[in-house]
Amino acid sequence: RMCPSVSSCTMLPLLLAVQHCSAMWLGDEASSTLSMAAKQDCVLAKEEVDVEGFQRKPSLHSAQLLAYNGQRTRVQFVIGGVQKGGTTTLLDALRGHPQVVMPNQEVHFFDWNSSQNITEYDLKVCGNAPADVICGDKSPSYMHTKVAIERIAIANPDMKWILVLRDPVSRAFSAYKMAMAPHVRAGEPLECFEERINHKKGAFASRGAYVYQIEHIFKHFPRENVHILFSDDLFSGEWDQRALQDFLGIEYVELDCAPSNTADASERSWTMSNETRATLQQVYDPLNEELFKLLGMPNRWKYN
Repeated sequence: RMCPSVSSCTMLPLLLAVQHCSAMWLGDEASSTLSMAAKQDCVLAKEEVDVEGFQRKPSLHSAQLLAYNGQRTRVQFVIGGVQKGGTTTLLDALRGHPQVVMPNQEVHFFDWNSSQNITEYDLKVCGNAPADVICGDKSPSYMHTKVAIERIAIANPDMKWILVLRDPVSRAFSAYKMAMAPHVRAGEPLECFEERINHKKGAFASRGAYVYQIEHIFKHFPRENVHILFSDDLFSGEWDQRALQDFLGIEYVELDCAPSNTADASERSWTMSNETRATLQQVYDPLNEELFKLLGMPNRWKYN
């Protein structure tokens, strides 16, 4: 059943108006899927996928290296990535540990905030926490921002990084769905995923080039200060809680790791076209090989 207009369909169970791709309606079948597979103008060519965005980002200039006037933050760790990797699930779990203090909101002090007031940052993250607990900041875009990595190195050269990595293909589409969901609920037309993938604000493609980002972290922090987790392990409950808590230097406590899924039903039903998935797999395949070689781990994301 075709939907004549966005405004006239606001009472229907599921709607996606896709600009250039036409509006499509699927009913309430149990397997209902809102396909993002597209018409000709929503086909994604391999050469159109930009994964070099992080590489083009500027580093701190010399004057900025004097930031914070010698102040050092008391924040001991960051959950610095990745967006849509399960960082909220990890945040909720760690907030249940009696030796950990973390705000329930993302702070983004080192990327979005131009403030150089470390005391203000510590108060926002740690509050009035006693000295015998550790404080952590969950801001998953730190990993994708050169300046944030460098600012963190100035504020605390011993900062510990927790990175939750997700298959970059599914991560990109999940980030797109999160960005578009408010527009769907408002009944607004959308660009399809293939058109939006390189959009500067979302950086859906370049955020998945993890190897560039982790290489930059390794330039500023020792490898032993970086702990890698994987989304599928986190969501299945098959991750090593003890190893993480040892990494943070806290006593072992069994954590509650129920997935924190904030996507609504309509968002979860969207799917990526097989053609677009295959294209992205071709793009990310060599980057994944470089990543796991850098990490010294078996490649978890071999697509062929």
